[in-house]
Formats: sequence, C-alpha cells, structure tokens
Amino acid sequence: MPDDTSRGDRFEPPYTAVPRHLPSFADCARQAPGHRPHHIQVRLSAEAQTRESVVVMDGDRESAVVAAGDQLLRVRTHDAPRLAALVRRHGALAQLDRRHHLLLLDLVGEGHRAAFSVRLPGEGASPCSPADG
Repeated sequence: MPDDTSRGDRFEPPYTAVPRHLPSFADCARQAPGHRPHHIQVRLSAEAQTRESVVVMDGDRESAVVAAGDQLLRVRTHDAPRLAALVRRHGALAQLDRRHHLLLLDLVGEGHRAAFSVRLPGEGASPCSPADG
C-alpha cells in the first residue's frame, strides 16, 4: 500500500501557519462528511485517484464555494475560516474528491496539502459530536 504522505497529503492543516483564534474541527469529534477528516479517508483518496482540480472561490463560516469545471458547488466544512485563511496565504488551487468527501488545498512552498472534510450539495446534515465527550 503506498504511503499517502509521499504524495504530499496530510490530514490536518499546518496550524503554525494559521491564526489559532479561528474555529476548528478540533471542537467536533464526528468523522462524517463536513466534520473532521480521518487519515484513512485521505489515504483512500490518494490510492483511488478520484480527485478533480478545482478553485476555491469564496467562503463563509460553514461553507466554501468551489469551481469544478463549469459547476459552482457550495460545500460545507467545519474549517471554512481556516480554509479561507490558507487560500489567502497559498492560493486557491485545490483538489476535490467527491467520493471520499475531501477538499485538498495545495500549500504552495510547503510541499504538502491541507485536507478538509466536505459535505457536498444535497447530502443530509449530521450533528456534531463534542470532542471532549
């Protein structure tokens, strides 16, 4: 089995590059689409090679708009403010894996990507699970 880190994938953003006052998926323990990413989810995405190139266009507190070909998609993620901060720092080029519910942002100059779990349009919501309980 190939090592997903050799492709530059990491399952959490580099916290040293982003202000810590931004909300984070660290407050939720649920590993469902739009909540907390899981390292196996990232590994499966790397092995399946089901990613498409996208551009992160805009975002708010709970979602981001990505341009995927001729589609604009609003995806929900716990880490939308962190994603926006990383887009400002590293650019908007990303990869979307709809099958594994991941948005992977290329971190230019750092040699890896930041992974965000996303819920796609039309998918049902699931409640958060507190990380401390």
